[in-house]
Amino acid sequence: MRIISVDLGNRYTGFASCDELEMTVSPLHSIEGKSTKQIVEEIISTARRMNADEVIIGLPLNMNGTSGKQAEHAEKIAAAVAESGVQVRLWDERLTSWEADQLLLETGKSAKKRRLMAHSAAAAVILRSYIDSKKEAS
Repeated sequence: MRIISVDLGNRYTGFASCDELEMTVSPLHSIEGKSTKQIVEEIISTARRMNADEVIIGLPLNMNGTSGKQAEHAEKIAAAVAESGVQVRLWDERLTSWEADQLLLETGKSAKKRRLMAHSAAAAVILRSYIDSKKEAS
C-alpha cells in the first residue's frame, strides 16, 4: 500500500512517502507557511500524484496525551482532506521532531540544511512509526 505522511509545523509542513511494500520510507518535500486551505490542497495533490492509498497526518499531542491548539489544527486539516475522499488517519507524533533532528545531526549537514529538511524528516519518522505499528499488530 502506498502511504504518504504529513508533519504540520508552525512554519513548514513536511511530506514523506513509502514504497508499495511499506519497506522504505523517504522524505519528499516541505512547503513553507501556507494557509490551512493551501495545506489541505497540497496534501490532496501529493496524495493523488503519489497514488497514495492513505494519508497519515501527525497528531501533535501534549506529552501527557492531551490535545491542544496544534492537535485541533491537525484534526481540522485531516477532516478537510477526508472530505475529498482521501483516506486519512491521525497518528501520535510525540517526540518525532526530536528523533528527526537526531537523525539529521548524524548526516553532517549544515544547520540551515537540517532546518529545511526537519519537517519532511519528521514526516518520515511518523510514517515509519505507523508502518511499524501495523506490523506489530499483525
